[in-house]
Amino acid sequence: MTRLQKLAVEHFRTKRIPNPSPSGELPWGLYQTVRNCLVRTCRRHGPTGPLGEFPLETDSHDISDWGRGDDKHMYWIVDDQYNDEMYLYLEFVDASACSPQWLQDVTAALRSFPGWGIGVNGLPKGYLLIFANRLLVKGPLFRGCRDAANVIDAIRKQR
Repeated sequence: MTRLQKLAVEHFRTKRIPNPSPSGELPWGLYQTVRNCLVRTCRRHGPTGPLGEFPLETDSHDISDWGRGDDKHMYWIVDDQYNDEMYLYLEFVDASACSPQWLQDVTAALRSFPGWGIGVNGLPKGYLLIFANRLLVKGPLFRGCRDAANVIDAIRKQR
């Protein structure tokens, strides 16, 4: 497992950090494989939605084929593949969902998918990108954050 003490925290100011797939077009099935892993990882820590896992053994992309999300979810995982970048996106419905064990498990899961990152939307006055080995932070919410514990505290204390 990834040790939180080893996660680098880097502050950035650019509007956007591109993360294109090295091979160009990002296959839909690969995107859903990584998303399914994130859904499973988040579910170990609390209710996750609005949709559950997508059954990869089907060729259909119909939303009715998706697994159900959990009621009253704490983690909102975006199901849309927006482009050919290696990003998933999520929001914390409840800031307490951002816990040390959750972050440790998510970064460990990302190690199975080199180059992938998770953009955390919906944070007031801040934005977070999670990678297997580092956290990229932006905005006043994360001012003064030097390690993963600081980042978690900032998110949990947000108003």
